[in-house]
Amino acid sequence: MLAVENGERLDRPDPARRPVRAWRTVNGEHLVTLGRLRGHWYVEHRARSWRAHLFHDPRQAEVTADLWRATIPGHAWIELEPTRE
Repeated sequence: MLAVENGERLDRPDPARRPVRAWRTVNGEHLVTLGRLRGHWYVEHRARSWRAHLFHDPRQAEVTADLWRATIPGHAWIELEPTRE
């Protein structure tokens, strides 16, 4: 298991991540993924850049995914089958 601070930012995508849920804007501009990574939960956001954070609690990761989607106004979101990119 990784030794991380709650909410710690990841520097780059980790190939060991396992997506659990994913959402994309209808226009394809934004992608938010919630998943597992070495005993923790992660949330990642892809748009023009990539960012992700690790969490100990799955509920906190889910809330963060919801908040990220809420901060992108004017977009309709669709839930996808999660896949690794």
